[in-house]
Amino acid sequence: MEFKLNEEAEEKTEETGTESGADADGYYHLPQSDNTVTRVSADTNTKTKKVHIPGFVIVLVVAVVVALILTNIPWNRKTALEPYFRLPQAELEETLGVKMTENPEGPSYLSIPNRDHTGFQVYSGPKKDIGVIYYNGKQAGICFDGKKYSAYGITIGDSESHLLTKAEETKVLAGEGSTGYKYTYYFSMLDDIGQRGSTAEYFLGVDGSVLVLVINDTSNRVVNIIYYYDSTRILQDIDRIL
Repeated sequence: MEFKLNEEAEEKTEETGTESGADADGYYHLPQSDNTVTRVSADTNTKTKKVHIPGFVIVLVVAVVVALILTNIPWNRKTALEPYFRLPQAELEETLGVKMTENPEGPSYLSIPNRDHTGFQVYSGPKKDIGVIYYNGKQAGICFDGKKYSAYGITIGDSESHLLTKAEETKVLAGEGSTGYKYTYYFSMLDDIGQRGSTAEYFLGVDGSVLVLVINDTSNRVVNIIYYYDSTRILQDIDRIL
């Protein structure tokens, strides 16, 4: 009888096309839940979507960020002085945030063709990188060798050959981003002992002023810039000197 029952169970299984589910001892177990099958199936079919960013986009973003940072770093900014050349000393101090006092050594660093510094005084800031020039008690110009300043787009460290090549072609002395300093004539002279190892380039402006670029003879770069309001005293004895 037991054999018969087993035989009928096997026949029934064959008819339905499903496994009996009996184990080796003849016991039957509950089938796995459909929910489990569905969950496994869902997990198996899940795909992670990845966003691809082209390499050049990353490079471009980094370059823009670096440029913005450099632009806003204080030491990278240049103060253009030409709008302030003729301001009274008190106003210039207020504009630049610098307090100036007399610098006894200042006159010896002024480039003057006849090398006569009699009557000249210089009032400079605490770093001595900018100064106001006086002649016989009257304000007569401005001078600087600080890298945070510029004049007509020209800054300390600029190449002499680059500036002069452009100037000779146009009669305008100009650095980057400036309309420049218009002049009628220029000449060169070895500088005095105060600027040993250097040459002074004198540019005579169309307005009667004088712009002087002091060039280091070794590096051939600008190391000092001087602006005189009036050429009369500066060019004194020039006919005899040249």
